[in-house]
Order: sequence, then structure tokens, then C-alpha cells
Amino acid sequence: MVHSENGFLLSYIKYGDADAVLHSFTKEKGFRSYFIKSVFTQKSRKKSYLQPLNELNFKIRDKSSSSMPEVLSIEPLRIVESPGSKSDSVLFFVSEFLNHILRDETEGQLVYYEVCKLLTEIENRNYSAHLVFMVKLLKVLGVAPFISEGKFLDADGGVFTDEPVNSLYSETVSNYWKNILSESEPYQIKIESLSRPAVLDSILFYYSCHHSGFKTPKSLEIIRQLW
Repeated sequence: MVHSENGFLLSYIKYGDADAVLHSFTKEKGFRSYFIKSVFTQKSRKKSYLQPLNELNFKIRDKSSSSMPEVLSIEPLRIVESPGSKSDSVLFFVSEFLNHILRDETEGQLVYYEVCKLLTEIENRNYSAHLVFMVKLLKVLGVAPFISEGKFLDADGGVFTDEPVNSLYSETVSNYWKNILSESEPYQIKIESLSRPAVLDSILFYYSCHHSGFKTPKSLEIIRQLW
């Protein structure tokens, strides 16, 4: 059966000299893996589409339930217009992060919408966007902390407390969390450049507490160097 699916490219693995396995998050079916032939031949235009978080239309042929769907053609729906190397590093980092976090997700609509919003913010040079996105995603995944009057986030318990529990969650960092989770337009929140590393560390630790088998993205060091 041949049909189309729209998805954001998360990663790919070369198979032989010219073929590849693609990992994508689709609007229709959540996380998907596809096999594509001849994508890395010299004459292929398809390889230029294989950039992190590009939105693509995949024309695929489903095989047996035990076989990976085969991509017959790829068409770009949205090629991210990155404004510079900082944004490129964010796209690579977020795609690696999502490639791990979303592997068990089969419902795509809400996550898909959030990724669309993130890409718009990146194109508009919002340098806090990836941090806001990662906190917002916790709400979509159903593991966001419960908002209360406490000043300090307790990552293990998923609550705010009156006294600090973990040094990662200072009052400043915890306040960023609370604002992102409670504001109707969280992308308008600008996280100060000096606070971004601490906020990112707090987010990654929270995911390690609430997502089984969480692994820190290898591209984290690139983010640290550029930001």
C-alpha cells in the first residue's frame, strides 16, 4: 500500500554506500522509521533535504508488519531558514533530543504543533526557544511539574517547595520554569544568557527523573561552547 506521511526529520543512519534508515516524527503516526534507497548517490537531490527538523512529505510503501516502510520519494514542506551557527547547533541538539524522547510516541498532533512553533521561534532568532520548548513538551507528555506557591522546583517529586531540594533549582531557575508552565505565551519569556546553561541543566535533569532510560544528547557540548 502506497500513501503519504508528513514528518520532521530527527536523524538518519547510512546503510551501505547509498541507502539510509530515516527516523522521523510524523503528524499521523508519531515516531516512524523508514528505509530509503539511493539517497546518497552523486545525482540524488534528496540528501540535501536530510537536515535536522526539516519538515518533509514522505511517499511510502508499507510492507509486512515485520518490515520497515520504504520511502519512494521525499518532498520538502518546510526547510528551516536558520539565521546562523547558533541556531544550527540548536536544531541539531533538539533533533537528537527528540529522537530519543519520542521513540515510544504514537500520537503526533500536539507534539507536531509544538515543533512547528519552535521552528518559527528559531527562525525569528529567539535564543531561549529551545529551553521553552523542552519545558512545554513536558506538559504534552504528561509529566510536567505541578504548579504551586513554592519557590523551588523539586524535580523528583514534580512539585514546587518552600525550601530548595536540589542545587540545580535555584529560585531564579525555578521561577523560569513556573513562568513557562503558566504563561499563555511562554515564547515571549526571554531567559537571560547567563541563566541559560543553568536552565538547560535543570531541564535535562528533570527529564532524567521522569523519562526511563534518558540519555544526555551528545551534542550538548556543542551547545555549551556556542552558548
